[in-house]
Amino acid sequence: MKNKDHTPVDQILEDRFGQLNASVSAPKEIRDEVFSTIDTLSFLAELADFFTVRFTDSEWSMLEAVSDAMFGNNHE
Repeated sequence: MKNKDHTPVDQILEDRFGQLNASVSAPKEIRDEVFSTIDTLSFLAELADFFTVRFTDSEWSMLEAVSDAMFGNNHE
């Protein structure tokens, strides 16, 4: 069963890690650093999405509501 949060990036990483020699394990410090970096990049991507797409959508909705209240326009 696939995780609903499974992204194409996750699949690429799983494919790449699957190609590695299973008998050789990366040191714990390196694994921790890699996954910490991935988590940080994921957080920054979500933050950028929030302040670009979602923020703009929210602003537009608010401006439409104010316009409707002031001028009686119906945008639907």
